[in-house]
Amino acid sequence: DLIVLDLPTPWNAIKAVEKGLRTGGYLVCYNPQITQIAGFVNAVDKNDNFIYEKTIELIERNWKIQGQIARPKSEGIGHTGFLVFVRRV
Repeated sequence: DLIVLDLPTPWNAIKAVEKGLRTGGYLVCYNPQITQIAGFVNAVDKNDNFIYEKTIELIERNWKIQGQIARPKSEGIGHTGFLVFVRRV
């Protein structure tokens, strides 16, 4: 089981997810701002039916590929967002 949230206020969906996600299933939340992620993780921590596992940052790095040669393009690395992984217990 897996539910993915991409909402500005994902903490408001926790009760609905709790009803629809089987024990052992994963809840993954995407958000571009760390303040939104912090609000979501804090809400998850208050719910005994979920265990917070980790948060990762997503970045974008473009690559130049020509024939057998592959290397990162020499431009800045762009931030795209965060993913939070939570497990239903």
